[in-house]
Amino acid sequence: MLSIHLGMAWNLRDLLRRGYPDFATFYTAGTMVRTGHGYQLYDVQAQFRVQQEFAPSVTIRKAALQYLHPPFEAVAFAPLTWLSYFHAYLLWVLINLLILFALPLPLRPYIALLRTRPWMVALAGLACFPIFFGCLQGQDTIPLLALVTLVYVSLKRNADFTAGVWLGMGLFRFQFVLPLFFVLLALKKRKMVLGFVLVAFLFGVISLAACGWRETLAYPSYLRQVEKVLGHGSIIPTDMTNLHGFLYELARQRIPNNVFTAMVVLGSVLLLGFAFLRWRPASSGWDFDLSFSIAIVAAVLVSYHGFLYDLGLLFLPLVLLADHFDAIELTDIWTRTALIVPAAMLLLSPLQILLWLHYHQASLLVPFLLFWMWGMARLKAEIAGKVTGRGLFGRGKPA
Repeated sequence: MLSIHLGMAWNLRDLLRRGYPDFATFYTAGTMVRTGHGYQLYDVQAQFRVQQEFAPSVTIRKAALQYLHPPFEAVAFAPLTWLSYFHAYLLWVLINLLILFALPLPLRPYIALLRTRPWMVALAGLACFPIFFGCLQGQDTIPLLALVTLVYVSLKRNADFTAGVWLGMGLFRFQFVLPLFFVLLALKKRKMVLGFVLVAFLFGVISLAACGWRETLAYPSYLRQVEKVLGHGSIIPTDMTNLHGFLYELARQRIPNNVFTAMVVLGSVLLLGFAFLRWRPASSGWDFDLSFSIAIVAAVLVSYHGFLYDLGLLFLPLVLLADHFDAIELTDIWTRTALIVPAAMLLLSPLQILLWLHYHQASLLVPFLLFWMWGMARLKAEIAGKVTGRGLFGRGKPA
């Protein structure tokens, strides 16, 4: 898989240099903030003018590749804009690779696999197409994965306030962080909530300082308008690897818009409720790892706006499952299938390349993610002795 990815990067090298990757949106936003035009951050015409300055030869772009993230994230990219576009892009890719290869370090005390072959896990990350393509696009998936990993580590250490701070720092992708925060409320940790709220408040202040009241308050309506017009063709719902994309694939053209929205909302509530109820506040060890993994999958599924590279968040559940592979081998055939098949599909690059880049049907991966959630929940129940009425190993009293 890694060889396929490196070949793809080589073949796309000219497009990367000319400004085709999604990094163009971050570079645009950072430039506008650095030059004192933060008050126009969500002005589509202003964004397009900036993009024409550093990427004039992008032939597929007749309008701005719109910046969709909160104002405070633009501040983080402003220092990179002192460099030319391509050099800033290369630096951002390097930062992402350093984060990815540093990821095993905080996890080592809790994952035995990382104590013996940490470099193999980092290479496996690059062999995971969502992570690789997110890095190639200059997206912010890897930093978000790192923050979610630090949330996991902090909760393992009972550092609740720190966990809330790390989670709050991920609000630049709030569509994933807010659902995860909701599920984590099952832990009933007040210090975690406090840390999260404090960071959210700080980011609000930074947004106001960078863009002013008008532009900051206009952000929600700006997002609604972008979704309404589907980014003038740049957003394809069936490309979305979430419940929104899958239901759009099934029923959007056949039912009224308000009914479709109600279906998405109801499905999201049910998925979050499922993840919430599967978490016991006293859970620890393997039970905790499964609960956290279910929460991450649920957050990805209910994110209203998300694409294939956002499945990079699922790399942490992949590592956790790999570390406990012996437990998976001791379960029944349906549980093993539900845990192993979706995981294998997340590592099968040719399939994902075809579904996303060729057929624009990446939403067809969603049923496998739902199956994965079910398998994790079933394994949790087996560990607790609720399915078989016996222990995980098929004998003795319930765990």
